[in-house]
Amino acid sequence: MRPFTDITGQLFGYLTVLEKSNNPKYSRAHFLCQCRCGIKKVISGTELRLKRTRSCGCSKATFLSQAMSFHGMSRTLIYSKWAKMIGRCHNPKYPSYLRYGARGIKVCEDWHKFNNFFNDMGEPPTPRHSIERINNDGNYEPGNCKWATRKEQANNRSDNILIEFNGQKKTVAQWSDQFSMSRTMLYQRIHRGIYPPELFQSKS
Repeated sequence: MRPFTDITGQLFGYLTVLEKSNNPKYSRAHFLCQCRCGIKKVISGTELRLKRTRSCGCSKATFLSQAMSFHGMSRTLIYSKWAKMIGRCHNPKYPSYLRYGARGIKVCEDWHKFNNFFNDMGEPPTPRHSIERINNDGNYEPGNCKWATRKEQANNRSDNILIEFNGQKKTVAQWSDQFSMSRTMLYQRIHRGIYPPELFQSKS
């Protein structure tokens, strides 16, 4: 059994821990918490410490109401991108939650309000641009986000294989663009073991 840790008085997201619950039906430590909206709820200490539960359940409604009140932008492209960002990080039922929220990727507290996100990021340059994290293991927050096209985002995937040549590391797609060589030819040369430097010496 893990030793008991008293977290009374601590803040977890919107929740303030008031006291330990003495209800015998719980096999592990549970705590009575009060959400900033005023609702009280008993929550597992593990859920709180692992940041799985951050509110009584009101946060999603809060996100939506705040966005709706910001100059009627709820039907705009940037609002749609913001809502999807919130969903994949904070809604376990969202299709891509496993690749974001389940990995610990969060949206910073300030960006839970749409107007803060909008003021920091501004409009995307084109409809093809989406929000991208510069550090794939970091959160959605100022300094770690930019607007990027799908191609730029593909080059920044965490599972990309990088090829080093002349002191530079790039993806196959990036080297292909730089040297006007098809990706198929690059892959063939890699598999035949003739790179580098022969990889980029011929375009035929």
